[in-house]
Amino acid sequence: MLEKDHKIPELDSWLNENKDLINTIKKEKKHSINIQIDFEPATFDIDNLDHIEVEKEFWYKSEGTQTKILEKLRKTKKNEFNYIIDFHGLTKKQAKLNLDKLLKLCLEKNYRKLKVIFGKGHHSSKNPELVKIVISYCIKSRYIKAACSAKKNDGGIGVIYIQLV
Repeated sequence: MLEKDHKIPELDSWLNENKDLINTIKKEKKHSINIQIDFEPATFDIDNLDHIEVEKEFWYKSEGTQTKILEKLRKTKKNEFNYIIDFHGLTKKQAKLNLDKLLKLCLEKNYRKLKVIFGKGHHSSKNPELVKIVISYCIKSRYIKAACSAKKNDGGIGVIYIQLV
């Protein structure tokens, strides 16, 4: 049986010689968490979103989520998002499919803070459809803990910050 403070010289020597390798492995391990999940996409009718009113701001928190989580999400700095994606120019169907893929990927990679950019719909012939798709997705997805529109200087209602479970 080894004593508590007993050291193995060969092991200590190897650890000292390979500090860079050990640190690299630790970093890779920290950033490469892959979890296989049975992902269930949010379900809603993308062609029937007329009931959604697009305001200047959007706030959502799932049941049981504390308000301070939503407030903290709103204050997220640009460099604190795990993933940023731009949906400019996508159709409603493409946006919905990309949100499905995005959430599945982020959950598997253990990413928790997302920024979805899609614009305010000023160039759309119809009302801002992508805004409605993203808002509906946030409300219907069981994986979204909180979501809010960006600060005005970061895109306002044309950008949604998302906090995953």
